[in-house]
Amino acid sequence: LGVANILEGSVQKAGDAVHINVQLIRAATDEHLWAEVYNRKLDDIFAVEADVAGAIADTLNAKLSGAEQAAVTKKPTENLAAYDAYLRARALNVLGYDFATTRKLAAAYREAVRLDPDFALAWANLARTAGYMYFNGVDTDVYTVEFIKHATEAAIRLQPQGSETLAAQGNYLYRVERDFAGAEQVFRRIVDSQPNFEEAWQFLGLVERRQGKWEQALAHLQEAAKLDPRNAGLM
Repeated sequence: LGVANILEGSVQKAGDAVHINVQLIRAATDEHLWAEVYNRKLDDIFAVEADVAGAIADTLNAKLSGAEQAAVTKKPTENLAAYDAYLRARALNVLGYDFATTRKLAAAYREAVRLDPDFALAWANLARTAGYMYFNGVDTDVYTVEFIKHATEAAIRLQPQGSETLAAQGNYLYRVERDFAGAEQVFRRIVDSQPNFEEAWQFLGLVERRQGKWEQALAHLQEAAKLDPRNAGLM
């Protein structure tokens, strides 16, 4: 990724407590610049995340913007089981694009929204995953136009301005409506506000390719590959 430093760590859970190791490493030399250990109670995992993220930012003299501060402290859901299902889905997402994995991915997102029907991030990602299945003709008796539309509308209702919601809207226009120009506008809006959102660059390139905008499409797909070098679909 061309970064100067890497922040890495590990988390160990024991009962209602969590032990977190964090270290900062210089990428060029593998030199350890700083390390810290945090021990916290797990009464509220989201409060622990915000607490540790803030402590690390303070230690590194990093200035969090208002939007970043809000992102750190905002709870995506109050339901920990729903959050666990969502995280399992996100972990599956990096494994590849085979249909067996995607079925498991969709099932995990469906479990997340079953446990918390107000979980906007899970609805948005379910809509995108269902759109992928529909677009490729997989399980179309389950992942119908109505299913994708319902999931997309749920995300819009719960978090209308969220980048994941906008990505779901763009995917719906691209994969269901085949409105490539409309999808392009949505993905451009995302990259303008969230330039590190790899998937938005990827889909911007894909909808530009559909419209014959070859040079723009190539440049934007290369940008996506830069941001997410593990994404085999971009290689």
